[in-house]
Order: sequence, then structure tokens, then C-alpha cells
Amino acid sequence: MLGVTESRLTGITGNPWNPAMTAGGSSGGAAAATAAGIAPLAWGSDGGGSIRVPASCCGVVGLKASPGRIPRGGGDEPFDTVSTVGPLTRTVADAALLLSVTAGPDPREPLALPPMQRDEVEGALTEPTMRGLRVGYSPDLGWGPVARDVAASVRAAAQFFEAGLGARVGTVEISLPDPIQYFLDFWAPGFTLGVGNLAALPGWDPQQLHPMILELAEVGRRSPASEYLRTAQQTRARIARGFAAVFEHHDLLLTPTTPTTAFPHNPEGGLSVIDGTTVPRWPGLYFHRLTEPPSHAALPAVTVCCGFTADGLPVGLQIIGPPRADTAVLAAAAAYQAATDWHARHPPLGGVPAEHGGSEPNDL
Repeated sequence: MLGVTESRLTGITGNPWNPAMTAGGSSGGAAAATAAGIAPLAWGSDGGGSIRVPASCCGVVGLKASPGRIPRGGGDEPFDTVSTVGPLTRTVADAALLLSVTAGPDPREPLALPPMQRDEVEGALTEPTMRGLRVGYSPDLGWGPVARDVAASVRAAAQFFEAGLGARVGTVEISLPDPIQYFLDFWAPGFTLGVGNLAALPGWDPQQLHPMILELAEVGRRSPASEYLRTAQQTRARIARGFAAVFEHHDLLLTPTTPTTAFPHNPEGGLSVIDGTTVPRWPGLYFHRLTEPPSHAALPAVTVCCGFTADGLPVGLQIIGPPRADTAVLAAAAAYQAATDWHARHPPLGGVPAEHGGSEPNDL
């Protein structure tokens, strides 16, 4: 439920590039295992960024497919249009492969999308081109701050889409509600429900939970049903309209995936200060600030590595597409990956950078 991967049962998952840093979350184990070469493919779930955030932290590919694209198994939320499941991989081609064999309708899910056309995914990745496409670029989705080193790498990637890939790139303005307030209003009642379910189990001990989960559950307990309904309908509609205005004139939208790179393990689950600017409350939620909005607009998005900071941590580039344009975001990511080599870099064995006494990067 948080943007870090920590458990009293199994401990803290370290980032393969530097184990003192977070692997992100909630699918941080999947991202770390993929980045470290433990597994070639992994699976995650993403409502506000739980695939894309750890993928960005660990320098791998994370795809949030369109809602209804990949069946979730006909569980208790058949009408959910926010959370999806999907792949974390080292390459865009592998993410496309996993999508191609998992996508499809499920009769237990009323909002499932129709089957993808035969060879649709493969066709999108065959000599993908961005030439002539209209690509928007937003450095922060209208809400800052974003760390300087992250902003610089993503800005360079956006420029490369034009200079290196032939797209027509322009900076866009987008109007979205406060993402932190939206997170609290939309998700906090779910934390209340989740904690309530746990409290009904034998041997329940609230101290087993991360303090922020208990705090969010209390926020939800105080939230009236009318406020949740207003958020889920009216505020969410504002998010959809904000992105729709961008996609009236653009085929894709580029943003940072996270406002900072992976941060040191800490009780807050995020950074309270970014480049001297204080994060406006809830550092653990702020880390998902750029991945949350497209989820609630029911948009597909993918993150790919677009560079490394001076201390050797990967930076994620988020590519967002209009509704149901899964193959378009994959094609854009594939074109960028084919023309760059960021994805070919792998963490050093042992997780300690060579310049700090570790081994040389591996070739897994």
C-alpha cells in the first residue's frame, strides 16, 4: 500500500544499484529482482504507480496497461478502472511479450477490453518510429518540486525524441487537481477498509503495520461518504479532462516517472525536502505524485530508464498515451530504447558501485 517495500516479516528490500536506497513500491521486490538479473520477467500491480515507481527506482521497464486490458482474475473489484496488473522487465520487447500473452477479456470483468488484434503488439514494435508524432512534455504535471538531476535527464530525453527520433515535441501546460489531496480523498477510505479487515483476524496487532498505513486509515475513518463520492466522480473527472485537453493536440505525453531518484530508507517513505524545497506534506505519498494522475484518467503508461545521476541511480521517463493506446506507448518506449543504451547498464555485483570498492558491473 506504500511506495516502499518493507516488511516486519522479511525486512527491507534494497535497490540493486545501492542497497541503502529504496527499491520503490509496492512491487519493489519484482523491480529489484529484475534489475539484479535474478529473473528476466516479473509481475506487479499498479493503482497509483506501484509498477512504474519501483521500475523507475531500479532502472527497468514497467508497464501500466489500460484498465480492462489484462484480466485481474474476477476478484472483488470487477468495476475497478484504476488498478491494473502488468509486467516489469529489462527491455520493452519483453514487456510487450508479457502483455501479448496476458491481455484479453474476462467474462467476470464487465469493463474488460476486447481482445487485441492478432500480432498487434508485435507489429507496434517492428521498426517503431516516432517521426512526425506530436509529443507533449510536462516537467512536473503542474505540481513541483522535481529534483534537478531528474528534471535534467527527462528534459534531455524529451529533446532526444525530437532531435534523435524525429517527433515534434513541445512543452505543455496541464491543469490537474492537487494530487496529494486527491490521494487522501480517494484512497484513504480503502486503507480504513483494509485495516478493518486485518483487525478482524486472530492475533491482530496494529504495530505490525507501517505507521503511515494506520494514519491513512484514520484519515479515511474521518472522511464522510459524500466526500469520497465527490472525489471519485467530480474530482476524478477533472483529472480526465486535464489529460484529454493535452491529447486533443498530442499523441503522447512525456513526464518524469518520479520526482526524485531512489531515496535512502527512512520512516517517512519519501523525502521531505527536494533540492532545498520542502515537500508539501506526506513525503511517502509525494513520491507517487506523477504516476497517480494518469491512473485515475484510465490511461496506459510505461516507464523506461533515461539516464543516471552522478551517484549512479537510474532516472525514469514516463510515457503516457491516450485511452487504450497501449501499443502506442510501447512503440514509443521501444523506439527510445533502440536508440539509447541506458537499459543495457546493469547494477554491480554485490550492489556496491565499483568506485566505492564494489565489483565491476555484471553482464547478466
